[in-house]
Amino acid sequence: MNKKMKNLKLLVMVVLLSLGFLTMFKVADASFGFGRFFGGRISTTEAPEITDAEIAGYDCEVPGSTMQVSLNGGTQTSYLIPYETNSKTNTVPMMGQYILGISEFEETITCTKNVQEDGDHIPSQISIVLPSVSLFGTSRR
Repeated sequence: MNKKMKNLKLLVMVVLLSLGFLTMFKVADASFGFGRFFGGRISTTEAPEITDAEIAGYDCEVPGSTMQVSLNGGTQTSYLIPYETNSKTNTVPMMGQYILGISEFEETITCTKNVQEDGDHIPSQISIVLPSVSLFGTSRR
């Protein structure tokens, strides 16, 4: 039974890596019943949506870290990596690395700031929705 489980895990890993490379090189767009597969190169280690909100004076409570991934076709997508999600390759995501992963759902990040109107402090809120990464691995460099 143990050998069968190892073979099954190996098969699943090979399929996921194959689909990842096909996705990364724009040969395939891989979606599964358990999430959306993505791959590309990390262009920034903070989502520009979050950076822009913070520059505008908003305080964003991000439950993890964010990044922006560039696909070969020039498309860029921002992602949230929740605190509890760890790299399967034991590397910390850095700008310039390649990444493969699965995002299962979207997470809403709420950003707030106090706006002063007629002497009153009125809270202002914006919501930023990012795909949440449930599984990922990055290249060493």
